[in-house]
Amino acid sequence: MIIQPVILAAGKGSRMDSEIPKVLLQIDKKPIIQHLLDSLSSCDTTTKPIIVVGDNKKHITQALSSDITYATQQTPLGTGHALQCALPNITAPYVLVCYGDHPFFTTHSLNKFCNAAKQNQTIAIGTVTVPHFKQWYNTFKHWGRIIRHDKAITNIIEYKDANPTIKNITEVNASPYLFNTKWLRNNIHELTNHNAQSEFYITDLIGIAVNQEKTIQTIPIPPHQAIGINTKQQLKFAQNRSKNTQIHA
Repeated sequence: MIIQPVILAAGKGSRMDSEIPKVLLQIDKKPIIQHLLDSLSSCDTTTKPIIVVGDNKKHITQALSSDITYATQQTPLGTGHALQCALPNITAPYVLVCYGDHPFFTTHSLNKFCNAAKQNQTIAIGTVTVPHFKQWYNTFKHWGRIIRHDKAITNIIEYKDANPTIKNITEVNASPYLFNTKWLRNNIHELTNHNAQSEFYITDLIGIAVNQEKTIQTIPIPPHQAIGINTKQQLKFAQNRSKNTQIHA
């Protein structure tokens, strides 16, 4: 089963206070996004990736391999809209959506999504469960919460839309996301921006699938692999993490 990676990299990364796009900042002398590309390139069934870019397109295309397809998100309207911008370029029966600022996913973990595609799953998502949101686990505090009923996932609630009870949930959305391409094309237009950020959330596709009685497969991801880079502090933490084989709480 062929899977096409789509990497969302249109964000400006304004909190990094850098003229260099966030995904091109370096860890171990290599751009953040290149770590992800290297892991994807070793997966069993992935094909040529698509990277969704914005105003940072020139910098990114100059820095990365020419064997990449680029889609442009002209206006930042959310992750769901970014994925929609990539849809015309998707040719594979499955798509694996990753965030370009998540450098530590291993090929082993990504191959679990390839296996889900082989099992004809409509959707699979990566999740992280943490013991608390203190110490270095604080990096996951503002991530979307996984909502379950009778162990089955029913929704993902973004932190800004969550009430205090939901914020106490310690299972969070880590990405990546695997979608059956045909299902995605038929349903992505159902997304709305009726939320705290007035954006089109990729995570709302989960609720759409649940309403259709689709089974959502969740794939546990080790917390240290799911680290994202959004601030200078997180970049420094990730750079320190890369020098060690394991993060210790």
